[in-house]
Amino acid sequence: MPDNDKDNCVSCSILGENFNLRCSPDKKPILEASVKNLQNKISKMLRDNPGISPFQAAILTALDSESNLLEFLESDTPFINQATKKILKMKAELKKTENGRIQRQ
Repeated sequence: MPDNDKDNCVSCSILGENFNLRCSPDKKPILEASVKNLQNKISKMLRDNPGISPFQAAILTALDSESNLLEFLESDTPFINQATKKILKMKAELKKTENGRIQRQ
């Protein structure tokens, strides 16, 4: 493997399988952290559930990660909550103004 490819590659072992994962140089730290996090989650899953196979642990870990990601993506951020409150307040003020105008006519 040329040196340039090696710089853009993360080598790891997950459940006894070796991987060489290529990525852009700026994404390498994120990928390394993700691999470490995945390894830790699978190890914990196997420790907490000694009766399951490594394959089952991998599937359960993937499902847990997917569930966490969907929960995060579906939740509102503090910015969205604040913007929604302001929009609702503006709507209420506009409705009051509109009602006042209608009553005067």
